[in-house]
Amino acid sequence: MRLLPTFLIILLTACLGTLVFIQQTQGNLNFLFGAKPLEAGDKLYHFDPDSVGRIEITNHDGTKATVIKKGAGWTLESPWKDYADPRRIHALTHFASKLHIQDVITPEKGDSLAEYGLQNDRISLKMFSIDGKPLCDFSIGRYTSWWAFDPEHETPPNETPPTFPTLIVQPNEKGQNKYLYACPDINDPTNRVESIRYLFAKNLRLFRAHQVFYNHPKFAAEITIKDSKSEITLKRSSYKPNTPWKLTKPFTLDTSPDAIKKLIEGLSGIEAREVLELNDIPLPEPTSENLSHTISIRYFLGENQISPPIHASVYKPIPEQKNLSPVIVQSKDGSKRPALLLVRTDPNSRFAALPMQVSSLRNRTLTSLNPKLVNQVQIEDFRGRTVKLKPEKDPHERIFRWHAQIYENNTSAEESVINYDGAVNDVQFDTLFRALFNDPIKAFTDDASTNPTIYGLDTPDRIIRIGMIDGSTTSYAIGAKLSPTYYIRLADNGTPLEVSPEAFKSALDGVPHPDLSKLTRNNSDTPISANDLVAFGLDRPASVEIDNKTYHLGKIVSPRYFTCRLDSNDKPTKHVVEISAATISKMPLQAFHWKDRRLWNINPVEFTGISLRKSGDAQLQLSYDFYSEVWGATKGPKNVTPLLNPHKADKLVKRLSNIKVHKWLGQFALTAEEKLTFPEMEIEVRLEQIDENGNRLPDLKQSLRISGVSENEIQHLYYGKSNSSPDYFLLEAATVESLKIDVLSD
Repeated sequence: MRLLPTFLIILLTACLGTLVFIQQTQGNLNFLFGAKPLEAGDKLYHFDPDSVGRIEITNHDGTKATVIKKGAGWTLESPWKDYADPRRIHALTHFASKLHIQDVITPEKGDSLAEYGLQNDRISLKMFSIDGKPLCDFSIGRYTSWWAFDPEHETPPNETPPTFPTLIVQPNEKGQNKYLYACPDINDPTNRVESIRYLFAKNLRLFRAHQVFYNHPKFAAEITIKDSKSEITLKRSSYKPNTPWKLTKPFTLDTSPDAIKKLIEGLSGIEAREVLELNDIPLPEPTSENLSHTISIRYFLGENQISPPIHASVYKPIPEQKNLSPVIVQSKDGSKRPALLLVRTDPNSRFAALPMQVSSLRNRTLTSLNPKLVNQVQIEDFRGRTVKLKPEKDPHERIFRWHAQIYENNTSAEESVINYDGAVNDVQFDTLFRALFNDPIKAFTDDASTNPTIYGLDTPDRIIRIGMIDGSTTSYAIGAKLSPTYYIRLADNGTPLEVSPEAFKSALDGVPHPDLSKLTRNNSDTPISANDLVAFGLDRPASVEIDNKTYHLGKIVSPRYFTCRLDSNDKPTKHVVEISAATISKMPLQAFHWKDRRLWNINPVEFTGISLRKSGDAQLQLSYDFYSEVWGATKGPKNVTPLLNPHKADKLVKRLSNIKVHKWLGQFALTAEEKLTFPEMEIEVRLEQIDENGNRLPDLKQSLRISGVSENEIQHLYYGKSNSSPDYFLLEAATVESLKIDVLSD
């Protein structure tokens, strides 16, 4: 009789052990007791979308697809062996990982799954991890009338969170497949704007890669673009982001970083409207007569290796295909991608916007250099004048600041005369750097020049030498040549327009020319004055009549400026470009242009006194003892020390120590000289001087005269002159107003 209890205990222990084993292996006891439905607010599946390595799709039309992750990309194994569109795969995996349950639906007896879109319209998805473990298995039904929020979305205060439509989802796992859930179709608008069900249209063809270049062109080492008339090749030496691209064919030229960026982004964004089978449209042989372009890209495989080229053969548009252009892509191993891409190439398309001409890809600045890598600039002219700019360490601030040395060579005495040696004028420095490294050139003149005399480059007006931090130096010559410039305007108060010599000659002969259609009338009712027309040679114009319209023609002869790079022997190279007169005006050689904007380099502790005189007012004399920190003041013959505000006096000293010139005008500024004969304001600063033995010397006096530029009461600029410099200058109104501080209390 004792065997029965023992047997029951053993049986109970075995049952409990079995339950524990099922719980540990299955994660639940649904096998025995049936699964319970998940609750609203739960997630249907818990997995990282980046962990997905395989996707199996069964579409409502019966089409099946298998997608496999390979490296960083995705490929379709069926129904095509082709690249998969990474954005749509990304949208799919993120959709599955964000299935938040909005509501639980338990079908009642007699309900048909067709009512929920889970029969004829059913879409089924299975996802597996990279190592093959199942992550999710569910079917997508119809959309519901409910809308829901994304519970993981962080909404800023005072903003309404986005809402999403919900659809019915049925898990296919055993035990859960009898429950239906309403889940929001949460999407990232930067990745997907269409509904999730839309991705399965067109027999799953949307999952084929629509990009012409599946690998991003930002990893390219070489890009070649051919059309029926030309071939362009771009190369760079490293995959590192700051490595510059060079045009190597048809010429060796520097490129425009903005144009390269536009090209790279444009190539990565070229997509097909439709992806078809290779034989869906019969195409002729890919010859130059049948192709509009061939674009080839070679990619970096490592630091010193690049891949074979990937060719995209772009056919001319086919009218039967809504003027889309067929594109065939040939992969690295020489085989063709098993797809025919139909791409927009019309004038408003992304393809048409690609910079694919030498003129649009080459650098349009004077030097094509990176200003961040420059550590010296030298400008010379044929008279021996030289401006040398280089960074030097500031002894007070212990940092490097740009320093200017301006000198001219006296060949007879075999010595140089230094006109200025000091801190550089920051405004003039910035102006020069913009001219050298930012301002666009006027035109690409000649890429095969053999005669520099034509452009005045045999006797250049400027030679510019730019030293780089790697020790290299690049030199440029700027020459001038007197050349005619042609202008035409409508006789009835038209706006002058610069035209080509061909257009001018055609108009002079009374023959219409396309440039004439660009002429416009002056928007103002006031006729353009004869003085203004002189600059265009239109003050005494030739008059012609074409198609019942009267035109005035003018011509002026003025210098045009050309530049080219010099070789190692200082000889002009063959690539010549034209720059504007405004560009060369930003490279002055007179010393006053480069002088530091700080008027006085003095220390406030050296102040012993200030004299102030305003027009129509008595002179104010301020004295200061640095050691006792005591101020004294007289106005005319009267002692006004009790009225002096020492804090305002200290502020005035500080402002006088930091006066900055707006612009230096040089020694021969006749208008400034005339205006300052009777100045509106005079300031004299007295500074303590000590000799090498510590003996006190007579005070150094620095004076400043100021007068307004115009006769108006409201002044924007003032003329100035100090006894510390032979040059006149301009001061900004704010600077002058700061010096008018009233240091006396009423």
